[in-house]
Amino acid sequence: MKRKNNLILLLGVIVVLAILFLFSIYSKNYSDDSSYEQAPLDNNAQNYQADNVQKEQPVDSQSPKFPTEEIKQKPSSISDTLSETPSSISTTAVSAPASQQSSDSSTLLPGRCKQGYTDIYRCSGNKILRETIDTYCKQAWQAWKTCDYGCANSTCIEPDGITLCSSGFTDRYQCESQESQREYKNKACKTSWLKDQLCLYGCNQATGKCNSAS
Repeated sequence: MKRKNNLILLLGVIVVLAILFLFSIYSKNYSDDSSYEQAPLDNNAQNYQADNVQKEQPVDSQSPKFPTEEIKQKPSSISDTLSETPSSISTTAVSAPASQQSSDSSTLLPGRCKQGYTDIYRCSGNKILRETIDTYCKQAWQAWKTCDYGCANSTCIEPDGITLCSSGFTDRYQCESQESQREYKNKACKTSWLKDQLCLYGCNQATGKCNSAS
């Protein structure tokens, strides 16, 4: 009985070894087949890439060709451009800003005048007034000189053999529009009427003075 069991065990070991041997042979054949199939694919891929490189290389390696005459003419055109540049710069005129130009009347904007005194005078009482103009050409009169003997024809009267009087205001008044004027007599005995006050309630023609509020 024991001998029979040993025989069965031996047969089992032989069967297992046979199965392992067959499995190893099968796996070896499978690996050889897969390597054989992959090799042609790799070779085909390399050949395909080599063909593409050979086809593309002439296109990339080609450089633009210029005619010999055109190449010879390029340096001269560049030198001409460089020689023309300074002349164009030197002939450009630069004008000064308007603020730095002369400020006389010829350069003023339309409707603007050169402000200040003019050479026009006129008499007002015993004073000489001088004309002034602002930048907007507006006229005004400023007291320029006081005449001791009166003013005539825009000049002061000089005491040349005339009777001299005591200059100053008198007690005589007169109405001029809404203004009360008082008589003034200069040293040349010339009478003039100067403003005394502005009448808010009218001027009394009889007295030459302003009316009161009552």
